[in-house]
Amino acid sequence: MIPIFTSVVNRPDFIEIQKKLFDKFLDDEYQTRDFVHVSDVVLSNILVSQKELKSYREVYNVGTGEGAEIKKIANLVSSYQISVPERPGEILHSRSSVDKIKNDLGWNPSINVLDWIKNND
Repeated sequence: MIPIFTSVVNRPDFIEIQKKLFDKFLDDEYQTRDFVHVSDVVLSNILVSQKELKSYREVYNVGTGEGAEIKKIANLVSSYQISVPERPGEILHSRSSVDKIKNDLGWNPSINVLDWIKNND
């Protein structure tokens, strides 16, 4: 997903369209989200498919358990950035609780998304 995103956001026509639409920057530049690499998600699905579950209602969160700053990711993927004002009710910081999948399945994320972006630009 990130390679597709970076190929679009760096196109001159995309930037021009965005300049016309937005002229404000987000007050809180340090929003965080828990980003996980797709290969780690695939591995988690493989592990779950091989485990005898107590119930088909078992739920496992898949993430890193850490928040990555949106601003750091934006700085890595594009030199031109736009931001919009915070939306009412918007969650500024989120991360997954991954203790259950680590304990039950021995799963751990293996790829740091920020490092992956740095090395694959």
